Amino acid sequence: MMDSTTITLFDNTFKGVGRSPKSDKKKGSMKVHTVLKYHVGVPTVVQLTSAATHDHYLLKEVHLPKDATLTMNREYVDYTHFQQLKGEGVGYVTKMKKNLTYRELSSVTYVSPDGLVTHTDKKIVFEKGEIRHEARRVELWDNNSHKSVVVLTNNFELDVKDLEDIYKRRWAIESLYKQLKQNFSQHFFYGNSVHTDTNMGGLSRY
Repeated sequence: MMDSTTITLFDNTFKGVGRSPKSDKKKGSMKVHTVLKYHVGVPTVVQLTSAATHDHYLLKEVHLPKDATLTMNREYVDYTHFQQLKGEGVGYVTKMKKNLTYRELSSVTYVSPDGLVTHTDKKIVFEKGEIRHEARRVELWDNNSHKSVVVLTNNFELDVKDLEDIYKRRWAIESLYKQLKQNFSQHFFYGNSVHTDTNMGGLSRY
């Protein structure tokens, strides 16, 4: 799973970082980009950047093993990088943004025995310039709250329940960030050393 979090910095160590507001007191921040292997429970790749760096930055930096499945939030939706994952044989599961434009290729609606829609399963294609990316759009309905969640993936074989479970596992990385911020002081997040992670194809800064 992949995610990022922003850490606000107030220490004098970072007094040269960030803009000067009206109070003349600067405050800076940095973004921590992380890849977490679910069954291990610890990060395998960590990169620190400025807070302005987009979340999907790490998608082009990290190369996962073939047949791996990467789950992430909707801030990582990027057709170019999704095509890269497809070429590397890596699956992804993410939440779909509401404003995405796509063309529907096929659609199936599933109904429970009591006549309620459980989910719709669509094959769609995104087209932007020379990029053409086929994906699967699954809308999961909660008939108790009358709300739905739309999940996007490039895996056309996964059972819908498995797809839902994979996306829910993404919260493990949110729990990790919460634990780090609650238990570690700011100085733990600052350093000058750079470590190259040859196994994951990424660059980790600690």
